[in-house]
Amino acid sequence: MFLIRKRFRFEAAHQLERCPSDASKECSETIHGHSYVVDVILRAPRLDESRMVLDFGALASIIQTLWDELDHSLLLPPGLMTTYTGLLTGKIVNIGGNPTAELLAVHMGSSEFGVRNPDRNRR
Repeated sequence: MFLIRKRFRFEAAHQLERCPSDASKECSETIHGHSYVVDVILRAPRLDESRMVLDFGALASIIQTLWDELDHSLLLPPGLMTTYTGLLTGKIVNIGGNPTAELLAVHMGSSEFGVRNPDRNRR
């Protein structure tokens, strides 16, 4: 198995629809921000014709697309989109559900960005 990894960072704010406990209740009552560190890891059972998992230039392009969408954005769940749309300027992003770190990872790994499986034919 062959692996490559590229790390990137971005800043984003979010507000959750619900929090799991009263101790973290403020996460659903206020907009707050985080500094995110993301490791994009790609693996392949064998190398391509160029002897690579994926060209780092292609990976950088994928990461740039993610960074452009997410850096300095406001991540909101669908239920809060209408609350803030029109009141705030800037990038407001709906990742398809409650914007937890876990769902953000699912969003970044979606085939929309080509990260999950950039070459479906490679086995």
